[in-house]
Amino acid sequence: PAECCPSCPACYDVSEARYHHEGSKWSARKDPCHVCVCENADIKCSMHECEPVSCSSTERVVVPEGHCCEMCQPVPDAACYYQGKTYQPGARWIVDECTSCQCKGGRVTCSVSQCPSVQCSNDDTPVATPGNCCPVCQKRPGTCLVFGDPHYRTFDGTTLHFQGTCRYIMSADCETDLFRVEVQHDNRGAPGEVSWAQNLTITVAGTVIDLLQDRVVRVNGRPIELPFLYEPHILIEESGKSVLLSTEIGLRVLWDGSSYGELTVPGSFKRQLCGLCGNFNGFPQDDMRTRSGQITSSPATFGNSWKANMQLGEQCGDAKDVDPCVAAGYRIRKLATSRCAILKSETFAECHRVVSPEPFFSSCVYDLCVCADNSSCLCDILETYAHECARSGVRMEWRSKSLCAFDCDTSKGLMFDECGPVCSRTCESIQVIGSNITETCFKPCVASCQCTADKVLHDGRCISPSDCPYIETIPVV
Repeated sequence: PAECCPSCPACYDVSEARYHHEGSKWSARKDPCHVCVCENADIKCSMHECEPVSCSSTERVVVPEGHCCEMCQPVPDAACYYQGKTYQPGARWIVDECTSCQCKGGRVTCSVSQCPSVQCSNDDTPVATPGNCCPVCQKRPGTCLVFGDPHYRTFDGTTLHFQGTCRYIMSADCETDLFRVEVQHDNRGAPGEVSWAQNLTITVAGTVIDLLQDRVVRVNGRPIELPFLYEPHILIEESGKSVLLSTEIGLRVLWDGSSYGELTVPGSFKRQLCGLCGNFNGFPQDDMRTRSGQITSSPATFGNSWKANMQLGEQCGDAKDVDPCVAAGYRIRKLATSRCAILKSETFAECHRVVSPEPFFSSCVYDLCVCADNSSCLCDILETYAHECARSGVRMEWRSKSLCAFDCDTSKGLMFDECGPVCSRTCESIQVIGSNITETCFKPCVASCQCTADKVLHDGRCISPSDCPYIETIPVV
């Protein structure tokens, strides 16, 4: 009534020469951190509070135009760093058969393929093959062991004690001659008519490999340093305290440098093998088939028939069937039985339902009748049984400070693993990608000193994969 003309309540912002309606809010153009409001024709301003910002290494801190607070924004055209390698923006790469990655704005994004479940027959097993993500059904692989003084556990599961002191065919491809493994026995000066495996000789891909005592290795007669790569046919490397030979055809040989040897062959060799390890036909009843084709119940008759071709002038007599416990006497037999009883005790009870301890117990008593005072004889058998349990999926922490202790050099980054991978990740092995050699590493575990998952072994030390030197393949002559 005091005014002649009607008016609208408003505020006039002198700094911007603008009117603002009653109740409106705005931020200053020159200072977006101040928020103002028009109340009763009066301008009231307050400071906007920002939350703290923490950005990743592939982002930068920015304050967009018209905003008050800091924000994280991907670095445009930023490269990506992944497992020791640098990738340019937009780059795509394959990590393994199941995983692919891409570099986007400095960030690595990866996708993993999902595989359907695979149902295989009793004779087959799911196998991840090189170049394929999802497993396929393949013939179940076979494994033959030589251990102790010496005992053989054939591909089909027969256990026999054979005390020859010659060179024998442990296993060979008698159909296509793709490989041949010979074993040399030696009595090592022990009393009585017993022996141990002394060394292994493998002939494969036109190459002769000798696995000798103390993990000495020769290739075509020349001593070599490990790891040794003859791409793509052969990879020889340390596996815990053993030497592992992996081949392109799937043959794998593990040798501890003393008396334990393990042969693993793909299921494709079924029914075409011969030698002390049997014919790998799934029937243990005919494992002791002599070279002439006769089946015998005598380990000596069987073993003698598989003597390797003797060198000119070399003499080697036939072995006899021997039971050292007969000559050892009651006290030694009782001591051997007592010490070997651990195989049937609670220590290994978890594995009894999967792997029968009986053949290993009898082998243990057999050995300790010869070397009852030698703890390594007992440990050899216990380690063999534990390894067979691990092969069947049963892992046990059975060692102690007083029983077969395993020492690892922690100063070099090594840690003990009762069930570690057969192939230690090394600078050499990670460069053999996509070959059949790497496939053999997905096999039952071994007790060994291992690097942690983010490290690889090089020159006896655990290092980051990014610190690995480039490894050249070595020609074999």
